[in-house]
Amino acid sequence: MNLKHFFSGIALLLTIAFISCDKSPEIQEQKRLDATDELGFIAGSNNNYYDAPQLKDQGGVTIVTIKLWRKKYNCLRGLGICRVTFFAPNNQEDNDISFDSDREVSIGIPDDFTGGDLNVYFSEDVSSYTLDELKLYIDEDIVGDNSSDFFNDVFEIPQGIYNYDSSLGEYGGYTIQLQAQ
Repeated sequence: MNLKHFFSGIALLLTIAFISCDKSPEIQEQKRLDATDELGFIAGSNNNYYDAPQLKDQGGVTIVTIKLWRKKYNCLRGLGICRVTFFAPNNQEDNDISFDSDREVSIGIPDDFTGGDLNVYFSEDVSSYTLDELKLYIDEDIVGDNSSDFFNDVFEIPQGIYNYDSSLGEYGGYTIQLQAQ
Protein backbone atom coordinates (compact mmCIF):
# COMPACT_ATOMS: atom_id res chain seq x y z
CA MET A 1 0.00 0.00 0.00
CA ASN A 2 1.47 3.35 -0.94
CA LEU A 3 1.33 6.53 1.12
CA LYS A 4 -1.23 8.16 -1.17
CA HIS A 5 -3.81 5.43 -0.41
CA PHE A 6 -2.95 5.49 3.29
CA PHE A 7 -3.54 9.26 3.57
CA SER A 8 -6.69 9.02 1.44
CA GLY A 9 -8.02 6.39 3.86
CA ILE A 10 -7.16 8.58 6.88
CA ALA A 11 -8.82 11.60 5.23
CA LEU A 12 -11.94 9.54 4.55
CA LEU A 13 -12.12 8.33 8.16
CA LEU A 14 -11.68 11.88 9.47
CA THR A 15 -14.41 13.14 7.13
CA ILE A 16 -16.82 10.43 8.29
CA ALA A 17 -15.99 11.14 11.94
CA PHE A 18 -16.52 14.88 11.42
CA ILE A 19 -19.82 14.44 9.61
CA SER A 20 -21.19 11.95 12.12
CA CYS A 21 -20.25 14.09 15.11
CA ASP A 22 -23.45 15.55 16.57
CA LYS A 23 -21.87 18.06 18.93
CA SER A 24 -22.56 21.06 16.70
CA PRO A 25 -25.14 23.55 18.06
CA GLU A 26 -27.30 23.23 14.94
CA ILE A 27 -27.59 19.45 15.26
CA GLN A 28 -28.24 19.68 19.01
CA GLU A 29 -30.99 22.27 18.43
CA GLN A 30 -32.55 20.09 15.71
CA LYS A 31 -32.64 17.11 18.10
CA ARG A 32 -34.29 19.29 20.77
CA LEU A 33 -36.89 20.52 18.27
CA ASP A 34 -37.65 17.02 17.06
CA ALA A 35 -38.05 15.83 20.66
CA THR A 36 -40.63 18.46 21.63
CA ASP A 37 -42.59 19.04 18.41
CA GLU A 38 -45.20 16.41 19.31
CA LEU A 39 -45.96 17.75 22.79
CA GLY A 40 -49.47 19.05 23.41
CA PHE A 41 -50.91 21.73 25.68
CA ILE A 42 -54.16 22.56 27.39
CA ALA A 43 -55.40 25.95 28.54
CA GLY A 44 -55.48 26.85 32.18
CA SER A 45 -56.96 29.41 34.44
CA ASN A 46 -55.27 31.54 37.05
CA ASN A 47 -57.01 33.54 39.77
CA ASN A 48 -59.63 35.62 37.94
CA TYR A 49 -59.06 34.08 34.50
CA TYR A 50 -61.57 31.57 33.21
CA ASP A 51 -61.43 28.51 31.02
CA ALA A 52 -63.02 29.44 27.71
CA PRO A 53 -65.21 26.34 27.11
CA GLN A 54 -67.12 26.82 30.37
CA LEU A 55 -68.01 30.46 29.71
CA LYS A 56 -68.31 30.47 25.93
CA ASP A 57 -71.94 31.62 25.89
CA GLN A 58 -71.68 34.10 28.76
CA GLY A 59 -70.97 37.80 28.40
CA GLY A 60 -68.14 39.70 30.02
CA VAL A 61 -65.45 37.32 28.81
CA THR A 62 -62.98 37.64 25.97
CA ILE A 63 -60.97 34.71 24.66
CA VAL A 64 -57.23 34.95 24.17
CA THR A 65 -55.70 32.26 21.96
CA ILE A 66 -52.01 31.52 22.22
CA LYS A 67 -50.27 29.63 19.42
CA LEU A 68 -47.43 27.63 21.01
CA TRP A 69 -44.85 27.32 18.25
CA ARG A 70 -41.66 29.34 17.77
CA LYS A 71 -41.86 32.38 15.53
CA LYS A 72 -38.24 31.73 14.51
CA TYR A 73 -39.45 28.55 12.79
CA ASN A 74 -42.45 30.15 11.03
CA CYS A 75 -44.86 28.87 13.70
CA LEU A 76 -44.31 25.28 12.54
CA ARG A 77 -42.06 23.80 15.24
CA GLY A 78 -40.25 24.34 18.52
CA LEU A 79 -41.52 25.35 21.95
CA GLY A 80 -42.44 29.00 21.88
CA ILE A 81 -45.18 31.50 21.24
CA CYS A 82 -45.72 32.91 17.80
CA ARG A 83 -49.19 34.49 17.97
CA VAL A 84 -51.72 35.87 20.45
CA THR A 85 -55.26 36.71 19.30
CA PHE A 86 -58.30 38.08 21.13
CA PHE A 87 -61.92 37.42 20.16
CA ALA A 88 -65.37 37.36 21.70
CA PRO A 89 -66.59 33.82 22.53
CA ASN A 90 -69.83 34.29 20.60
CA ASN A 91 -67.97 35.42 17.47
CA GLN A 92 -65.38 32.66 17.21
CA GLU A 93 -66.93 31.42 13.96
CA ASP A 94 -66.83 34.94 12.53
CA ASN A 95 -63.09 35.23 13.07
CA ASP A 96 -60.51 33.72 10.75
CA ILE A 97 -58.84 31.70 13.49
CA SER A 98 -57.47 28.23 12.90
CA PHE A 99 -56.76 25.96 15.84
CA ASP A 100 -53.89 23.51 16.10
CA SER A 101 -55.57 21.04 18.40
CA ASP A 102 -52.62 20.56 20.73
CA ARG A 103 -50.51 23.66 20.10
CA GLU A 104 -53.05 26.45 20.31
CA VAL A 105 -54.88 27.10 23.56
CA SER A 106 -57.80 29.37 24.36
CA ILE A 107 -58.14 31.04 27.73
CA GLY A 108 -61.09 33.12 28.84
CA ILE A 109 -60.24 36.45 30.45
CA PRO A 110 -62.58 39.07 31.91
CA ASP A 111 -63.43 42.06 29.74
CA ASP A 112 -61.86 44.33 32.35
CA PHE A 113 -58.50 42.55 32.02
CA THR A 114 -55.53 44.89 32.48
CA GLY A 115 -52.66 42.43 32.13
CA GLY A 116 -51.18 39.64 34.20
CA ASP A 117 -50.08 36.04 34.15
CA LEU A 118 -51.73 33.30 32.10
CA ASN A 119 -50.99 29.62 32.61
CA VAL A 120 -50.71 26.96 29.93
CA TYR A 121 -50.28 23.33 30.88
CA PHE A 122 -48.80 20.31 29.18
CA SER A 123 -51.43 17.72 28.28
CA GLU A 124 -49.05 14.82 28.80
CA ASP A 125 -46.16 13.61 30.93
CA VAL A 126 -42.93 15.44 30.08
CA SER A 127 -40.70 13.88 32.75
CA SER A 128 -38.48 12.26 30.11
CA TYR A 129 -37.43 15.68 28.76
CA THR A 130 -34.61 17.81 30.13
CA LEU A 131 -35.25 21.28 31.52
CA ASP A 132 -33.29 22.67 28.59
CA GLU A 133 -35.57 20.86 26.12
CA LEU A 134 -38.62 22.30 27.90
CA LYS A 135 -37.63 25.97 27.64
CA LEU A 136 -40.34 28.08 25.99
CA TYR A 137 -38.87 30.70 23.66
CA ILE A 138 -40.42 34.06 22.84
CA ASP A 139 -38.18 35.11 19.93
CA GLU A 140 -39.49 38.68 19.85
CA ASP A 141 -42.17 40.67 21.65
CA ILE A 142 -45.52 39.16 20.61
CA VAL A 143 -48.19 41.84 20.30
CA GLY A 144 -51.72 40.52 20.66
CA ASP A 145 -54.00 40.87 17.66
CA ASN A 146 -56.83 43.01 18.98
CA SER A 147 -58.33 43.95 15.62
CA SER A 148 -61.85 43.88 17.05
CA ASP A 149 -60.91 46.46 19.71
CA PHE A 150 -62.09 44.45 22.72
CA PHE A 151 -59.68 46.32 24.95
CA ASN A 152 -58.44 49.90 25.06
CA ASP A 153 -54.98 48.55 25.82
CA VAL A 154 -52.66 46.68 23.49
CA PHE A 155 -51.23 43.55 25.09
CA GLU A 156 -47.90 41.88 24.47
CA ILE A 157 -45.89 38.93 25.68
CA PRO A 158 -42.31 40.13 26.18
CA GLN A 159 -39.38 38.48 24.43
CA GLY A 160 -37.47 36.00 26.56
CA ILE A 161 -37.18 32.43 27.67
CA TYR A 162 -39.80 30.96 29.99
CA ASN A 163 -38.76 28.02 32.15
CA TYR A 164 -40.85 24.93 32.70
CA ASP A 165 -42.70 24.90 36.03
CA SER A 166 -43.46 21.37 37.24
CA SER A 167 -45.88 22.67 39.90
CA LEU A 168 -48.45 23.82 37.33
CA GLY A 169 -51.27 21.44 36.49
CA GLU A 170 -50.91 17.69 36.31
CA TYR A 171 -47.82 17.66 34.05
CA GLY A 172 -46.39 21.16 34.54
CA GLY A 173 -46.41 24.09 32.17
CA TYR A 174 -45.61 27.78 31.89
CA THR A 175 -46.75 31.05 33.40
CA ILE A 176 -46.80 33.60 30.60
CA GLN A 177 -46.88 37.31 31.28
CA LEU A 178 -49.40 39.28 29.20
CA GLN A 179 -48.58 42.98 29.64
CA ALA A 180 -50.53 46.06 28.67
CA GLN A 181 -48.43 48.43 26.57
